[in-house]
Amino acid sequence: MDAAELWNVEYLAGRYLDDPPVGFVDDIVTAAARYGLRRGVYIGCGNGRNLLPLLDAGLDLIGVDISAEAIAQLRARRPDRADRLIVGDLSAVPGDHDLVVGIQVFQHGTRAQAHRHLGEAAARVAPGGLLCVRVNATATDIEYDHDVVETAPGDGYTIRYRSGPKTGLDIRFFTAHELQALLGDRFTEEMPLRLHSTRRTPPAAGQWSQWEGIWQRVGRRGRTGADRLVTQDDARFRRAVVPHRVTVASDVDVAAHDDGPVAGQAEVGGGVGGDVGGGDEQPLAPGGHRRRGTAP
Repeated sequence: MDAAELWNVEYLAGRYLDDPPVGFVDDIVTAAARYGLRRGVYIGCGNGRNLLPLLDAGLDLIGVDISAEAIAQLRARRPDRADRLIVGDLSAVPGDHDLVVGIQVFQHGTRAQAHRHLGEAAARVAPGGLLCVRVNATATDIEYDHDVVETAPGDGYTIRYRSGPKTGLDIRFFTAHELQALLGDRFTEEMPLRLHSTRRTPPAAGQWSQWEGIWQRVGRRGRTGADRLVTQDDARFRRAVVPHRVTVASDVDVAAHDDGPVAGQAEVGGGVGGDVGGGDEQPLAPGGHRRRGTAP
């Protein structure tokens, strides 16, 4: 079963359908409003858990996902957006975009594949635009049986699941340094990387962690292509005095395409905030990420 088929099964079973959005959604809305940005693309939008509140906040995002079932569910919920909801991958959204969003999606694959996916997404951000990313962090205590298939000192690691909903899939866990090196000098930090950790609800043990960050592409917005002239709607969005707030997960915080269990999770506070010095080398819980896996 390939990744698209696997996710079709998950969405048919009702995954994420009634889950509230992650708190990172508010950060995206606030950053977009600061620069008067509305248009863009959400990569790996699933069945809309995080995309719908972004649309409700005034953003105009194309939704893209490899799961035909997820897009079908999303079109049923927002038929007015049907022509802007696409079954596909990054190749379905060429060109430059003011906003590029990816929540729990760029970690899928080996190191080379995950790096390529994130790099291709970054290349689609227009000058002056924002790249909004949430991905797995190395501090995660992995729940399901797995093998560590890639690791290196000071770098992240890749696992291959032997059980659970992602059996057979390669999943990447990033360090802060790894993410920053990938973006290089093409971007500046709009929201510095922070580590968000979520404790599993007992009797499940441990926690999983994600890096959340927003970067701005170096350069000035143009007046052609995705960097279009400001419309009336754009101007109204930029003038908003009170940022739109969404109801976010509290007892349940499982991100779209998450590597945690499907059941509800209790949220753990904040992580390292803007201080990422050493944040990529967070100590793991006893046993670390090899708790149920085998060394490479």
